[in-house]
Amino acid sequence: MSNIPDYTDTERAIVQQTVRERYGKPVEVQSADAEIRLYPDDRELTSVPVLYWEERGAHFVIFKVGEKSYRNQFF
Repeated sequence: MSNIPDYTDTERAIVQQTVRERYGKPVEVQSADAEIRLYPDDRELTSVPVLYWEERGAHFVIFKVGEKSYRNQFF
């Protein structure tokens, strides 16, 4: 079980607003969970909350890895 808190309403609103400003239109931002290694030498995966969206043929993910701590990835 992860000790990492879920995204707050404020965090979600900030991401949603930023994405809207970036693309000039509303874009659906979805909540999900992912299993990642928090540190390179970790053997165990940790479940973390994720915000995800797709736009212009790319996929974007923001992993919440701690209190006010995030990682991002796009592909």
